[in-house]
Amino acid sequence: MSSPALSGPVYRFGVFEVDLRRRELLRRGTPVRLQDQPFRVLCMLLEKPGEVVTRDQLRQALWPSDTYVEFDGSLNAALTRLRFALGDSARNPTFIVTLPKHGYRFIAPVAVEEPGPPGQRVLDENASQLAVATIPRSAASANGRAAGGGAVHFSLRKRWMYLAIPCLAAILLHQIVYWLFPLPPPRMINRTRLTHIGNVDPGPIVMDGTRIFFCARRGARRFPVQTSINGGDAVEIKTPFENSTILDISPDRTSFLLGSVERIGDEYKLWVWPVQGGTPRRFGEGLCTDAVWSPDGRHVAFASKGTLYNANTDGSASRPLARKPAYNPIWSADGRKLRFSKWDPVMQVHSLWEVRADGSHLQQVFPGDEKLTDTSVGFWLAGGKYFAFLRGSFPHQKLWMTREWRSFWRRSSPHPFFVSTGADDTETVAGLGRNGTGLISVGYWPDRKLHRLSSDSHSLHPASIFPSAENLHFSRDGRWVAYSSTVDGSLWRCRADATNCLQLTSAPMTALEPRWSPDGTQLLFLDTQPNALRHLRVVAAQGSSPPKALGPLDLVAGLADWSPDGKQIILDMSAPPIEAPDYLYLIDVATGKTNLLPGSKGFHTPAWARDGRWIAAIGSSDTRIFLYSPRQKVWLPGPVGRRLGYPYWSYRSDDLFFQDLGAPGQPIYQLNPATGRKELSFSFNEALQKDAVTCRFAGIGLDDTLYALVIGATADLFAVDLDLP
Repeated sequence: MSSPALSGPVYRFGVFEVDLRRRELLRRGTPVRLQDQPFRVLCMLLEKPGEVVTRDQLRQALWPSDTYVEFDGSLNAALTRLRFALGDSARNPTFIVTLPKHGYRFIAPVAVEEPGPPGQRVLDENASQLAVATIPRSAASANGRAAGGGAVHFSLRKRWMYLAIPCLAAILLHQIVYWLFPLPPPRMINRTRLTHIGNVDPGPIVMDGTRIFFCARRGARRFPVQTSINGGDAVEIKTPFENSTILDISPDRTSFLLGSVERIGDEYKLWVWPVQGGTPRRFGEGLCTDAVWSPDGRHVAFASKGTLYNANTDGSASRPLARKPAYNPIWSADGRKLRFSKWDPVMQVHSLWEVRADGSHLQQVFPGDEKLTDTSVGFWLAGGKYFAFLRGSFPHQKLWMTREWRSFWRRSSPHPFFVSTGADDTETVAGLGRNGTGLISVGYWPDRKLHRLSSDSHSLHPASIFPSAENLHFSRDGRWVAYSSTVDGSLWRCRADATNCLQLTSAPMTALEPRWSPDGTQLLFLDTQPNALRHLRVVAAQGSSPPKALGPLDLVAGLADWSPDGKQIILDMSAPPIEAPDYLYLIDVATGKTNLLPGSKGFHTPAWARDGRWIAAIGSSDTRIFLYSPRQKVWLPGPVGRRLGYPYWSYRSDDLFFQDLGAPGQPIYQLNPATGRKELSFSFNEALQKDAVTCRFAGIGLDDTLYALVIGATADLFAVDLDLP
C-alpha cells in the first residue's frame, strides 16, 4: 500500500527533528533510518502532543478497512521499531508512553516550525544584491577626491597580498592532506596467547600492571584465576566463597571488588577484599550484577535490580544514575561519564548506553543505527581517544572500535570500524579487558558434542550420527528425530538412523527445543531472533509449509509441549518487560484460543506426560519441580535443588528425568510421581574433572536412553596489540 504524501511543519523534540516535507527523521542533523509505518505513527503522535492517539485511530490511518492484516502484531512491531529509532524504552519512556489496551501519548515537549512563503528567500537575496550594487554619488565623489592617496592604498594591498598568498597556500595544502590522506582505521598488529587452560569463562578481566585476573568455570563452580601479563601458568585465587568473581581492582591496586553467589547466574553479594588476602568487607546490603571503581577511587558504580547506581566506597550515599538493567559499567578516563551495556531479553539484543556522573544526559550510544545493533562490553583506549566494544551475541561476538576524537590535520571517519583480532573463522571474541593501547580478549572455540549416557557405568559415548545436534526429540513411534543445530540454530528432521534429513528453518530464525506432535506430522519449536519477541511456532514435518506462529504475539513465549491427544499445547509466556512473571497457558489447537492454567504464576518449562496424568513444570526460582494433575486440577510440590532444568518424561510416563545444573557434578535425577521417590540417574563428575566445562541434559530415547550436550574446554586469554593512529 503506497503511503500518502506528507506535508506540513517541522517538529523538533529532544535531539530529534521530523521534516514532513522531506519525510525524514534527523538526530542532531543526521538522518535516522525509519520504515514507513513507524514514521507515520510518529507523525500522528506529533500532531497531538500530550493527547491520546487510540489504537483504533492508528488502525484507520495505517490500514484501510478493506485491508486484511494481523493488526495487533503489526502495530506492536511498528512501535518497537519507532522506539528503537528514538532510543526510547516502553518501561521508562522519554517520548512515547503506552496506555494499555487503549493507545499511546507523546509526552516530550514539541516545537513546531511552520514553513515560510516559497519566494521569501529569493526576495531577500535580490534585496541584498540591490543594496550592494547601489552606491551613493557622494561616495563616488569622495573616492575621486581621495585619488591622491592611491599609492598608500596600493602599498597596503601589496602587503596583504604577501600575507594572503602563504595563508592560501597553507590552507590549500591542509585541504589536500586532509582529504587525500585520511587517518587509517585502527588495526591489530600482534596477537599472543596468554593461557592454555581452556576453561576461561566470559566475564570481567582486571589488571594491576603485572597480573591479569579473570574467571574460570568448571561445572557449577565459577572461581577467579590469575596469570602474568606476559602469559604463563594460570593459578586459582582462593577466596572465602565457593563461587566468586573479581569485578574490579581499586586505582591504588590495594583492594578488589569481589562478587560472591550461591549459584552461577544469580546476582552478587558485593565485597571489598584486600589484594593481599584477609577478611572481606561487605559493600552495602543489597545484591548487584556488576560493579566498578571510579578513576579517582572515591566512588563505586554498581548495577542492581534494573538500575545503575553510584555510591561511596563504603556503600553509603548511593543514588541512581540510570534506571536500566545495566552490566559492564565503565568510567571515562576523566570520571565525568559512564558507559554501560544493557541486555534486552525480550527483544534478544544488547545495546550500549552513556550517562554523566551526575545522572544527566542518559542516551544510547548508537541510537537508531541498524548497522550497529547488538553492541556491548566497551572500553575507552588511548586516553579516551578510542572506544572498543563487541558486536553480536555470544558466541558470535566480534571486535569493533570507534574514534572518539577528530584530527584537525587529517580526515577521519565518524563511523565504527570492524577490527580483526586474528582469530580463525570458528573463533569469537567472548570478552575484553584493557591493556594500555591494547586489549585482553577471551578467544572462544565452539566445542559442543552430543553424547549418549550409560547410567550403569556413568560413562559418555559420542552420538556420532548426529554430530551437530544440540538436543534430540524422538517421535512417538521412534522412527523420526528432530534437533536444533549447534552450527546455526536451524531445525532439522531426520530418520532415527540419521538418513532422509530435511532442514525445516533457516537464518535469521533460531529454533530451540523442538517437540513432535503425537501423530508425528508437526513440530513445535521456540523461535528466537535478535530484535524480536520470542514466539512459539509450528512447522509441518515434511517441510510443505513455512513455520506458523502460535499464541498471542504481544507476549514473550517460552518452552512448550503437546497434550497426549494433540488437541492442546501447554506453553509458558510472560508479558514484557521481562521482569513480569511467567504463566502457563493452554492453547486449543483447533481454535487457537488461549486459556491461563490456574495456579501457574512463575512456572515455566512445562513437560506433559505421554499418558496425560501429569504436567511437570519448574518454579520461578528454579529450585523446585511442581506436578499438576489435569484430572484433579491441583498442583503438587516436588523435589528441590539448586538450579533445576530440562524435565523429560520417560516413554512409559512412569518417571520424570530432570537436571540440577547448580549441584556438584550437574547430576540428572529420576523422580517417580506415584511414590515421590527421587534417585540419582547420572552424574557428570568424571567428565567435568577432565575437559568438560559444563554438561546439559539434551533428550531421552525410546528405551529411556539419556542424551547430553557436553561443552568442552574451549576458551583462553589472548593479548591483542593495536595500532591506534
